[in-house]
Formats: sequence, C-alpha cells, structure tokens
Amino acid sequence: MKRPAANQVSGSPIGRRLRDECNFQGSSSGTTFQASDSSQALQSIVQGCTKLNDEVYELYRPASGSFNLEVVFFHGFQTENSEDEYIRTWMTRDRSRCWLNTWLVEHFPQARMLSVSYDSGSQVSDSQGRLDVYLIRENLAHSLISLADVGQNCPVVLVGHCVGGLVLKEICLTASQYTALSTSRERPYKKFRENLRGDSSIRRLIQALMYL
Repeated sequence: MKRPAANQVSGSPIGRRLRDECNFQGSSSGTTFQASDSSQALQSIVQGCTKLNDEVYELYRPASGSFNLEVVFFHGFQTENSEDEYIRTWMTRDRSRCWLNTWLVEHFPQARMLSVSYDSGSQVSDSQGRLDVYLIRENLAHSLISLADVGQNCPVVLVGHCVGGLVLKEICLTASQYTALSTSRERPYKKFRENLRGDSSIRRLIQALMYL
C-alpha cells in the first residue's frame, strides 16, 4: 500500500488524535498529570484487560461478543523492567488512558483489540533482556494462533512498534512455514495466514497507523 502523505492522514479524525494524543511523538511538557495518577491509571487499565494466556491480552471486545476485525499490537524495546509494556507503550501522552481501547474503538467498534507481552528488555538481567527472536516468534505464534484463536474467523491486522515490527514479521514467517505442512495441527496457521490481508474496511486504520 502506498504510504499516505502526512498532511492527508493528520487531517482525518484518526490522524489528528494520533498526532495529539499518541505517546510516540513529541514531549509531554505542559501536562499537569501526576506520576501517582499515571500509575493508578495504568493499573486500572491493566485490571480492565482480559488475560487470554501469559503473552496475549484482550483489551477490547464488542459487547455482542462477535467481531469482524482483529488488531494485534506488539510493543518495542523495554527501557526498564516493566511487565506492563503491552499497555504502557500505547498510552496517551498524559498517561491517563490507553488509546487502543478508548478512542480507537470509537472508530472500529466491531474490532477485537489485542496486545502481546514478551521479553524485549534492552538491559540484560537474570529475568529479562535475553531477546531471542526465534523463541519469541514460536511462543507468540502458538499463544496467538493456537491458544487465542487469532485470525481464525475474520481479517487480522498486526501492528508493531520498534522491534515489535520485526517480531510480527517473524510470526508471519512461522505461519508460512507451518502452512507448508498438511496436518490438522497446522490448519489454524493456514487460516491465520489467509486472513492476513488488507481490504477496504481496514484501510483507514492502516493509513492512520502508517503515520506514526
């Protein structure tokens, strides 16, 4: 897909909110949000998520229980020991809320929003910082596809920040490798790969996220 011009995306409602609220760009100078409030907000968001397994969290599901799109978010490097990076990465500049399950779902109310957690620590310790892309891709592919049933019933979009982009590409590679096999165990991977496609219903989401 051709990358949209920045002024085209930032002029849309989604683009404007990405520019104004997303935590990826600019500084948070001028905010009066206190650190204690930020911590409370983070914990409240975490408690509101549904843990599907050790690596996959469901941030939003339509009240009806049915959805026509799945969006999976992959965080990047961790600069500190944070078990909540799967939420922290996607919080607004003032750290008051997570935009994945607040304003984004206003535009895509029938989408299922998911976020993954994995070891991406930039500092090596006994408990983190041992980034092994092969092991991560195998574990995440199993957790997403086999355990969380991602990509089995509708189109799926994978969104990665920083090294998360590399991780999601590796998961796609894993799905392709399993698809080459013809056993019943590999069928979910084939279905996942088939649903990794763009269509007109998700073009606005892709264009907005490409602006980041």
